[in-house]
Amino acid sequence: MTKVQKPGLPRLEALERVANIPIVESGIEATEKIYSKIRESNPLIRWYLTLGEKSLATGVQLALPAVQLLESPIHQLDRFLCMSLDVVEKRVPSINLPPQTMYSETRQYVLRRADSVKQLGTAVLDSRVTAVTVDALDRALTTADKYVDKYLPPDGQDAADVTGADAADGAQSGRARATHAVQHGARLRRKLQRRLTRQALAEAKA
Repeated sequence: MTKVQKPGLPRLEALERVANIPIVESGIEATEKIYSKIRESNPLIRWYLTLGEKSLATGVQLALPAVQLLESPIHQLDRFLCMSLDVVEKRVPSINLPPQTMYSETRQYVLRRADSVKQLGTAVLDSRVTAVTVDALDRALTTADKYVDKYLPPDGQDAADVTGADAADGAQSGRARATHAVQHGARLRRKLQRRLTRQALAEAKA
């Protein structure tokens, strides 16, 4: 018997590419591990979170008939985000290096210049390579944020994630800027998924 594949929300290449950027991917994996630990820490918490997951899955299924109404703006957004990512990857190839590889390569450079091994961790994170990479990524994510707000406008429930003064402060340390970029990427991923689901549900009810 042929297995019938259930339809799902539109595949967004840009969303997958952002999620697969090594530094963002590692941040997402860390977040998922924390979520899993919290989920399994208590039967009541597990029940509550499981209920929330089922409600979200049900909402997605209910929204599917209306998704086709949003295909045009969604694909426009996807194309723009992909072009933005192409530019960033061309200008900063190191963005696709695994965090450990980036750390190792910068570590070798710093070891030749560091006065003390104690300075190594800070020197790596504050190096120009790290700063340029995370700043370029953060700028691309900020632009993507604005286009998400344009094509998928927020409602009252989304007030907290409207694009605002989310850019990393240039005066921040390399460690803080790297952390900010990882968190920004994870927030954008969740925001886009939430907006798509909510917009589709709204269209279905209209």
